[in-house]
This record gives sequence, C-alpha cells and structure tokens, in this order.
Amino acid sequence: MLNDILPDFQRYLAEKNLVSSDKIPFHALWVSKFLAFSNERQDKNLNSRISMFLDSLVKEKQLPDWQVEQAGNAIRLYTDHFLSGNTASLSPDAQQVSETNKADAREILEKLREAIRIKHYSYSTERTYLDWCRRFFAYLEDVDIDFRAQFLGLKCLFASDARVYHIGSATAGRKSRFAFGLMIRNHFFVILKVFFCKIPCR
Repeated sequence: MLNDILPDFQRYLAEKNLVSSDKIPFHALWVSKFLAFSNERQDKNLNSRISMFLDSLVKEKQLPDWQVEQAGNAIRLYTDHFLSGNTASLSPDAQQVSETNKADAREILEKLREAIRIKHYSYSTERTYLDWCRRFFAYLEDVDIDFRAQFLGLKCLFASDARVYHIGSATAGRKSRFAFGLMIRNHFFVILKVFFCKIPCR
C-alpha cells in the first residue's frame, strides 16, 4: 500500500499542507525509490545522486516530464523540508562540514522563540511565526536577510573584485511548478513580514 511508505514523511506533508492529499503517497514513493538508488551510490555527494536519479528516470524509465518533475519536487521536500536540510544520514561527507558553515535550524528557531517571548507575544503568535519561518526556506530568503541587515543598521559595501556564482534552479529544478509557487508565495511573505508583521524583523 502506498500509504505505508515513509508514513512520517506523508504525515508531515499533510500537516504542513505542502502537497495535495491525493499526491502525497506518490511523493513518498518517489523518495523511497530515490533512497534505494542513493544507498548504492554513497561515493557521490547528495546533489550528484539527485541529478543521477532524475536522469535515470528520463533515460532508462523514459517517464514523462511531469513525473520527473514530481520526483524532483518530492526529493527536495524530503531533504529541505522534512529533514530541515540535515542530510548527514544521506551524505557521508556531510559530517565533514564545519558547524560554523552550516547553521543549526533548531538552534536558530530556539533563539527566535526566546526573542518572541521576551517581547511577551501570545503563544499563538509565537507558534504562527515559527511555522512561518520554517516554511520560508528558499526563494527570496536572501531579500529577507537584506531587509533585516538594513534594519540592524549594517552598511552595504561594494567589492569590485567579488564574484558570485549562482547555479540556477538548483533547489527545485528548471520550470518547476513547486519553485514557481514558492516564488509567488514568498513575494507576499517578504512584504507581510517586513511591512505588516507584528514582530519586528530584527
């Protein structure tokens, strides 16, 4: 039965309303297939394994684009949302990443919770805001950081020799409806959080 595959992940998707209920079992199925594929290729890093898995669906299985896109979205929901980016169990080399280079999401949320309680906001506001921050994980989160830096009085300096290399569509894949949905939603997230939210973005 599809409902028996990765039940915790399926329950998470349902509780967070990240995927329509009729698609949740299929997302779990894709993740299950990816995990089996990934376990046989532990010498590769996680992003390489994801790319190899999706390529195999196109070349070997000859699946239509929408199924490949669904598989990619399912894997990203699993790694970025469900695991909160803590993919050490999926990547042998993840343990080598310095703690100073990889923020602990739980620690950050705990500090945010403390800041909210110092200001004596209600429990419902705390819960709502923390859930909001958990879901605001990609697309325009850099704009949010820019606003908060400005509110803190930090200065922006121009470094003419600096170079930034951006891998386009690395989070959710090209022409992804999942990514498009996040982009639309997060535009409103930024506006609400910065200009209308009761809690200062500081």
